[in-house]
Amino acid sequence: MRTLAKLKPMHSVPPYLYKPETIQRFQGRLREAFLGGDRATARVYLQNLVDHIVVGEDEIIIEARASAALAMMSAPGTSSPEAAKGEVLADVVDWRAP
Repeated sequence: MRTLAKLKPMHSVPPYLYKPETIQRFQGRLREAFLGGDRATARVYLQNLVDHIVVGEDEIIIEARASAALAMMSAPGTSSPEAAKGEVLADVVDWRAP
């Protein structure tokens, strides 16, 4: 029962985040961050997005922080994560007090 008490309820994802344009914009940001020449930007993305990495014999599993990915997908434009730190996003409810 202790483990269950630590679980947080899942919040619904806003439907517009499933749109192909939103997903393509998110993928573009990731490509730009990791394939561009700016290592500092790639480092910030890794620190903000990656929650856990498991290296096995035949596979590598990278788990993302859902709240960070949702916040990044919700942010307008193509700004870097540093630029979005001061913004309060109305559709991301994890930051609100219960």
